[in-house]
Amino acid sequence: MACGPRWSSWAGLATITVVLSACRAFATAQQVPWLTECFFALLHGAAAGVREGRFTPAVAAEELTTTVLALVRSR
Repeated sequence: MACGPRWSSWAGLATITVVLSACRAFATAQQVPWLTECFFALLHGAAAGVREGRFTPAVAAEELTTTVLALVRSR
């Protein structure tokens, strides 16, 4: 999913971008726009998995947290 006009007006995008920018101390050469794209892809994937019954909301939240932290801490 592209981070185009649809997301540019969403207040949450600014928050996510600020958080990911703050995490740059942990991340390697990945650019903040790329990390933002990855975050939203993971978020949408987790939501789809819950909707389709592949895992519970609790499991999705736990795995999403672990995965996003690994993303921003990647070396």
